Amino acid sequence: MKRSSGPGSPLNPAAGGEQVKLYTSATKAKTADMWSSFAHSIPLPLQKQTMVELKIIGMLCSSTSSVFLIIATSNDFWITSNTTVHSGNIGLWRNCMLNTWSPVPPGTGYLDATKAFLILSTMAGLVAGFASFSVLNSCSCGRVTGVLVAFITSCTGAVCDVTAMAVFTFGTAEMMRTTPTLSYDWCFCLGWGALLFFAISGVSYLMLLRGLPVKEENEVQYSDL
Repeated sequence: MKRSSGPGSPLNPAAGGEQVKLYTSATKAKTADMWSSFAHSIPLPLQKQTMVELKIIGMLCSSTSSVFLIIATSNDFWITSNTTVHSGNIGLWRNCMLNTWSPVPPGTGYLDATKAFLILSTMAGLVAGFASFSVLNSCSCGRVTGVLVAFITSCTGAVCDVTAMAVFTFGTAEMMRTTPTLSYDWCFCLGWGALLFFAISGVSYLMLLRGLPVKEENEVQYSDL
């Protein structure tokens, strides 16, 4: 008896290939439906609450960075000298030696650069905090502009801050090396501490921009934020 080798026969290679393709397509579709069902099983209010928390973290960290930089820039306790003979402080605007305050002498270009970048960093942090606050009360789509502005200004503030602190550190490196009695004071620590909060706020805004993988029909798509 001869076996049929028509289009529907198992011995037909073309028919076998079509069956494999159909099986593969069905498997892929089933897997996609499974992952889609898993993503949709996540409670939507939880995702919305997460978005709000990220906005609060970003706003608080940006504002904290600005407060740190305002305090550090407006005070003159960047370098301190404590010896048995005399004590004093060195700042961005004034120096104090033997309880006598005097303006910073001219020709200190690294101090001017430090002040300029610190002011720019402070302004960027304030803009980032304000932009985050403007979208804090809403998690709906269409708020991309506020979060994007917050992310860009937060990154700009971090770049300006690290530039200012690097300029000051390298500008005073020789003086700190040749004078063992000198040490960096609390304003210097605040300047570097602001960078940490800028980094946290930048990560928060980046997570907001990427969004969460939740898409519901007839619901707001929070992943568009």
